[in-house]
Amino acid sequence: MAERTDLRISDILTRDVLGLERDNAEQLAVARQALRDVLCNELTGRQCEIIRMRYYEEMRPIDIARALGLAPSTVTRSLQRSRRTIYRCMRFYFDYRRMQVGDP
Repeated sequence: MAERTDLRISDILTRDVLGLERDNAEQLAVARQALRDVLCNELTGRQCEIIRMRYYEEMRPIDIARALGLAPSTVTRSLQRSRRTIYRCMRFYFDYRRMQVGDP
């Protein structure tokens, strides 16, 4: 997942997990709700804070490290683990939805 470091989570979801065009507003709304659920329920408090600072406030990892009093490598590792968890949970969620609906 190294090539995905600077991509926004929504871009990753749209292209990889959902396989959707950007103009599909209804499915994107479902994806955003699922993402909110993953952020609230699957990540630790610190991971959630780091994801918020990186992707919503668009802070660089070095600035996040300074703000939280952490080593930059800790922030980078936390981002990698968080993205992996988000990706895995979202993949599972949408595979399960496809099975329920009967889509291939």
